[in-house]
Amino acid sequence: EIIKSNVAQFANTQNTIQAADLVSNHPLHRKIEEHSRNHSVPPGDNQIATKWFYERARGQYETKLRALSTPSKKKKFEVENPKSQKFSKTDMAKYINTWRMSPFEVKRGAQKNLELLGGTLKKQWDKDPDNFGIAFYKDLIAKAILFKSADHAIQYKSGWYKLEPGFKAETTTYTVSLLRFLLQKDGKDINLNRIYLNQKISESLTNEIISLAKVVRNKILDLEFRDGAANPSEFCKSKKGWDKFKELDYSLKIIEPSDYLTQEQIREVNQKNKTENQISNDLSFFEQTKQLSMEQWKEVYNLLLN
Repeated sequence: EIIKSNVAQFANTQNTIQAADLVSNHPLHRKIEEHSRNHSVPPGDNQIATKWFYERARGQYETKLRALSTPSKKKKFEVENPKSQKFSKTDMAKYINTWRMSPFEVKRGAQKNLELLGGTLKKQWDKDPDNFGIAFYKDLIAKAILFKSADHAIQYKSGWYKLEPGFKAETTTYTVSLLRFLLQKDGKDINLNRIYLNQKISESLTNEIISLAKVVRNKILDLEFRDGAANPSEFCKSKKGWDKFKELDYSLKIIEPSDYLTQEQIREVNQKNKTENQISNDLSFFEQTKQLSMEQWKEVYNLLLN
C-alpha cells in the first residue's frame, strides 16, 4: 500500500488531483479509518453512542449512505455517524497541527498543511506503528472537538466577533495553539481525556478561549504588532508571526484545574496511552487473524512444522 501511494504521489502531474487523495492508502490513514468505523465515542449530551466518520477518501460518507437499501437503514447510519462528526484528512491535519502549536502551517492552506504534517506522521509511523492505537484516536477526536468548539464559540458566543467579524480561521488556530503554549509554559497541558469523555469542552474552557481569542484577533489586526506586515493573513502564515504571539504577556485566569493536567498527570496519561495503544493493536491483529480461511491456517500450520 505504501508503494502504491508513493507511485501515485510522484507519478501524478494532474492539478485536479489533490495531494490529500494521493496518500489515502498509507497504513496510517487506514488505521484511523479502522478506528473510526469500529469505535463508538461516549454518548455526551445526546445520550446516544455515535462514531466519528473519517473520510480516508473523498466521498466515502455519501457512497456508504447511498449503498444502504432502505430509508430506515439510512436513518440508522446517519444517527450513528452524524454529518457533524465527519472529518477528512485535511481536517485531521488541521486539528493535529493546531495541537502541535504550528498555526502558521495550518494557515498555509489545507493541502500544504497536510503535506507538512504528513511527513512527520509517516516518520512516527515508520518508527513505531503501535503509537497509533486507540489512545491516539481518542486524543484525535478530543483535538477535533477542541478545535471545532473554539471555532463555534468565537463566531457565535463572542460579542466582539459579531460586532466586527473577520479572520476567524486565523483566530481559531492561533487561539488554541496559544492556549496550549501558555499552559505548557506553566508545566501544564490541556486535559484531552475530559473533552473526549464529555464530547464537548467545559464552560470555563469555552470562556477562556473566547477571552484569549479577542486578544489574538486584535493582535492580528494590529499593524504595529505585525511589524508593518500589510496583510494579516500572510503574517499568520509565517513562523515569525507565531513567534510574536509566543512573546505575549498573557495570564490564563478563567480555565479551571479540571481542564488541564499537571506534570505528574501528564506522565501518568502518557504511560496509560502507551499501554492502551499496545492492547488495542494486539486486539486488532487478533481480529485480522479471524478473517483467515481454513486453507490459509493450514498453510501457516505447515510452515510452522517445517
